[in-house]
Amino acid sequence: MHIDTFGNVITNVMPAVLPPQPRGVMFRYQQRKVRMVSSYADGRPNELIALVGSLGFVELAIRNGSAARTLHAKRGDVVEVVV
Repeated sequence: MHIDTFGNVITNVMPAVLPPQPRGVMFRYQQRKVRMVSSYADGRPNELIALVGSLGFVELAIRNGSAARTLHAKRGDVVEVVV
């Protein structure tokens, strides 16, 4: 896991390993369920969301906020794929 300058939590999960309908995929981070969206605009304000970032990996983000700061995320934290 990597944390970028915007506070997004970038995982090592690539979309190619997800089922064909990735919008139905959920993630779990720190006991929270995280839904997959296609863009930041699909998330509600302050909602923790998962989306494919510009580097091609799934990242966790908070719309209009910092996921890393809000969740006290750190490198090495585990993000689970829930199918």
